[in-house]
Amino acid sequence: MFKLFHLLVVCAFLIVGVSAQQYSLSPFTIDSSPLKKELRSIRAANPKLTPDEFVDAANAALEKNGIGYTFYFDNTTCEKIEKAFAAKKPGDPPPNLRATLISVGGEKASLLLPQPNTSPCTHCSVTLPVLQVTSSDFITLISGRNIKFLIPDGLLSDEVLLLDAANPTKTKKRFRIPFKAKPLGVLYDENGVYLEVPDPQFSDLALIVFDEGTFQFATRKEAESNGKPTVFDMGTSAESGASYLTFQNRDKKLLVKFPKDCS
Repeated sequence: MFKLFHLLVVCAFLIVGVSAQQYSLSPFTIDSSPLKKELRSIRAANPKLTPDEFVDAANAALEKNGIGYTFYFDNTTCEKIEKAFAAKKPGDPPPNLRATLISVGGEKASLLLPQPNTSPCTHCSVTLPVLQVTSSDFITLISGRNIKFLIPDGLLSDEVLLLDAANPTKTKKRFRIPFKAKPLGVLYDENGVYLEVPDPQFSDLALIVFDEGTFQFATRKEAESNGKPTVFDMGTSAESGASYLTFQNRDKKLLVKFPKDCS
């Protein structure tokens, strides 16, 4: 793990070297993950790749670029963003979205984030390149370095919950997912959930989201071999905006709750 402090020192040195009058750091820029673009290029360059070969190439690209992970802002932040865009005059560039985050080492960094998403499914959110995310922190890419930041209050993400099939009100595991997607299966050891990749070009792929917060591509065939899905009726206990599936994986019945696709 590359410490943010070292990156701050290097950038400060470079700025001072350019202008002796510069005394404040410009925000670091976090670009969107080019993962999807790279996967399309890999497939276009060799359309005869087998699913297993494509998975190997996809995981190498994932390790390098991180996955596009959608974080949602709380209502207060959403109101500020909406006001800034409403005040934009015709011909003006879109407002910059800036944030100050704290690394796990305690250093503060001013960041220039990608433009917020505006689609109905991801309203008032931002998509960052992420290598790992937990309940308290996430690892993103800045200037080619992996930096771990604490997740500030009010920054949320979608989840798949593994519920107790015998007692659906009890949550056994939480999987923080990078995008809304239908689960395709659950690992037998219950440490990971397979997600459908929401792009028809990658219909033979699945994404494994592990409970430790990491990601890995697999073939869709592997995903579907880890449980036959059945819609589960929660009755009056069902939550609005949530769907429920059970997966029969060998001798285990695994119940998951996931966010509905709003498209």
